[in-house]
Amino acid sequence: MSEMDRLKWDSKYRDKLLKGIAVSEPCPRLKQLSSYLAGGSALELACGMGENSFYLARKGYRVTAYDVSPVVIDFIRAQAKNFSITAEVMDLDHWSPDLEQYDLVVITKFLDRRLFPIIKSVIKPDGLFFMETFYHSTAMRDEYKLLPNELQERFGEWEILFFEQDPGTGLQSILVRKP
Repeated sequence: MSEMDRLKWDSKYRDKLLKGIAVSEPCPRLKQLSSYLAGGSALELACGMGENSFYLARKGYRVTAYDVSPVVIDFIRAQAKNFSITAEVMDLDHWSPDLEQYDLVVITKFLDRRLFPIIKSVIKPDGLFFMETFYHSTAMRDEYKLLPNELQERFGEWEILFFEQDPGTGLQSILVRKP
């Protein structure tokens, strides 16, 4: 990610914090699928304010939360003193993780297709991947939107536990289990 992009996200999060906007609710679809969440090690990529990370920590996960913005990572660290969350600044363009180390990987409202092979490699056998992001939105450039059924096609060799495309919200969601 470029320095300009990082500065843009730093500014966005700084503005939220100055306005008193703190951690809000986690992704509603992730909460809806909570019966699949059994604890263990979790990774949230592009974690933003950490809503999902805090939720997963409350569900018994040891969470690693990555974001490109030092501003938001400092905020999460300050809030996470009583949670099992390790928050780190990470430019995903330069991410080279160890293999099969997570029971769960979560991404919401972020898309970088180059990460799909890496994500598949960091999840343990029988581990889960949850993603929800835009596939149908006029407010976004095409490279930031999924194609119709794209997640289903990209993870078709995995056990699909949940898949939905909601034209009303423009979101595509998937929960899959690695073989």
